[in-house]
Amino acid sequence: VDGVEVEGEGIGAVRTIKTAGIELQERLEAIDDAGRSFSYAIISGPVPVQNYFATLTVHEAGEGRSRITWESTFEPQGASEEDCANLFRGVYQAGIAGVRTTLG
Repeated sequence: VDGVEVEGEGIGAVRTIKTAGIELQERLEAIDDAGRSFSYAIISGPVPVQNYFATLTVHEAGEGRSRITWESTFEPQGASEEDCANLFRGVYQAGIAGVRTTLG
């Protein structure tokens, strides 16, 4: 990631992610502190889907451990559903690996 900018705060905030010469914008749709989750929508960027909506939740998994659930819905546009699912699966795996590296 080359840079991240956030406009606004809380629900409705828009995050712009810049990487490899592209920009992707996500809008925060929901936050549940007690449930340890948040939801967001991709609102622009070079992805082969429309109506993308995702929720990331952190679950307790025993002492000093957590499990992350990251799921999404979308409508493929210009690519197969399988190709889109594989694309996002790779993004999720890389994101979770980054968290593991950061937190040890």
